[in-house]
Amino acid sequence: RLDLIRVCFAEDAWAMLRSLDDAGRFLKPGDVCVVDAPSRVLTPNLGGDRNPQGHQLLALATRALQTLARQGVCVLVANSTARGLSDGMDDEGAFFDESWKAALGPVWSTCASLRLALAAPRDGVCRCALAKAPDGSRGEAAFRVCAEGVADVEPC
Repeated sequence: RLDLIRVCFAEDAWAMLRSLDDAGRFLKPGDVCVVDAPSRVLTPNLGGDRNPQGHQLLALATRALQTLARQGVCVLVANSTARGLSDGMDDEGAFFDESWKAALGPVWSTCASLRLALAAPRDGVCRCALAKAPDGSRGEAAFRVCAEGVADVEPC
């Protein structure tokens, strides 16, 4: 039922924070909050020592998402990555034979309790890797998206 879905558009970081605050008022345990591409509104505010407000916004967004999670809301953040930029200083690492780094850097990576890395399909096969889990486990899986849904492909 599409009438159960509420969409909020945020054109800047402050609008995203207001939307997350509003979500805390109407979402209940078991609901899902999807934040798509927070780097789009947060990255323009980041700039190292030149713009300390950017890191404050990042911390506020982290706190808002963690507050939702503590209320029993499932929080899914779909964020971008940058390939080939991993400096080996954080836990991003290499998946799918490529180095990658979260678009918002190591500060944002500490916010997630579980992190998945998804690779675009090659020859119709998509790949997913468990990049971070509370117990430290890692794993990788391959799958196809077809008319019937998601289908397994032989183990990686």
